[in-house]
Amino acid sequence: MSKKLEEYSSSELEVLLQALKTKEKNEQAREALAGQLNKYIEASEKPLNGKAPSKVVRDSFTLPENDYLLFQTLRDRAMDFRINATKGEVLRAGLHALMRMSDEEYVAILKTVEKLKPGRRKDF
Repeated sequence: MSKKLEEYSSSELEVLLQALKTKEKNEQAREALAGQLNKYIEASEKPLNGKAPSKVVRDSFTLPENDYLLFQTLRDRAMDFRINATKGEVLRAGLHALMRMSDEEYVAILKTVEKLKPGRRKDF
């Protein structure tokens, strides 16, 4: 059974579009399908509901050195897959991963995090 158009990822649709452009059978049918695929790809790349992407918010916070070093470890891990992730991308990916956890998993992870005193340290 073949997939519905909505079930293809954008990259799969682009591959299909390229395949359609190279085959020479039934020119009109190919052009019509290629047009539909182009419209679908363009629509899938637009923001949902026509809304612009959310604003970027800057913030600062304090981390223990061992936690800060995890940024580089996770960035190196991403490079193993040829993904050049920034610290912000690693942080955001972690937030998304936390959102996908069950309540029990989330609470268990929170309990492992070292508590820090709020505010800036004055021992410079």
